[in-house]
Amino acid sequence: MALFHVRGEIIFADELKKKISEGYAVVRSRLNDDVKPRFDAWNTIQNTCLYVLQAEKILQLFDACGDDEAKKEMFLKHQSKNGFSALHFAVYKGETEAVEELIAAGANVDFGGRNKLPPLHLAVMCGNDELVDRLIEHGASLNAVDFVHFTPLHSATYFAHEKIVRLLMKRGADPNSCGGVKDRPLHLASSKGHITTLADDEGNTSLHFAAKTGHVGIIDLLLLKIGAGHQELALKANVYGDTPLHTACYAGRLDAVKRLLTVAGSNTLNVENVFSETPLHAACTSGRNLELVAFLLKQPGVDANFQGQDGHTGM
Repeated sequence: MALFHVRGEIIFADELKKKISEGYAVVRSRLNDDVKPRFDAWNTIQNTCLYVLQAEKILQLFDACGDDEAKKEMFLKHQSKNGFSALHFAVYKGETEAVEELIAAGANVDFGGRNKLPPLHLAVMCGNDELVDRLIEHGASLNAVDFVHFTPLHSATYFAHEKIVRLLMKRGADPNSCGGVKDRPLHLASSKGHITTLADDEGNTSLHFAAKTGHVGIIDLLLLKIGAGHQELALKANVYGDTPLHTACYAGRLDAVKRLLTVAGSNTLNVENVFSETPLHAACTSGRNLELVAFLLKQPGVDANFQGQDGHTGM
């Protein structure tokens, strides 16, 4: 949860969190209501997606439309009583082939309908990583927001779907985008507790991302959630050998560096990455914050003339 300094704002944020939880419960209820037999209220394509569930049948329906594009569009855009399209139904039921046929026929992969719930968010909510990947392949936006202003990555962290979090981050989802209560996915990850140590394909944990962006509040939340293992997380290196301290130094984040040192200890200052760079080297390489360089030079055991394994100094 985002950190607020005014008591009234804390209460307001808690109320928003409650409404977010209630909102998702309402959407699930509407979906469950819509899967009950209601043939008189649905068009043929919606019935097909829920009950026939055969991609071949969908093809036959569109073939029957011939060249009547308006009729096809009507099928694809028509919403059920509770505001869901045929694509929503196919995603909800996990029918990959039906989803493919609907998209091939022209279904909008970002169409949220009256519920403002894009199909990608629904696939995330259902924990269907295969459909998440397919929808992204077909151009579903990683930055689209749903009815609570959550991106797909927010939703994945909110529902603690670790595999989907990895997938979305690999696809380029922004872990620092703000959500409905100004929460970033990192906030949600720390509040859930299940994916605080989750790493992307390059070995970057939530702490690496928090260090890079300089969000000390998030760093504290992550370390608090880890508890006794917080030092291990603070020392965890990515595939390039960068600890969170390296990442903070490359980004010139002085406050984050100070906080990480209290956890990881001063020995971290002499850790080299695969490029033979210590945190001091990293700060000098980026050149973003001279105050940070000066701070590091004052730390016990830090030598301005220290040479990495390849022979270069920070200067």
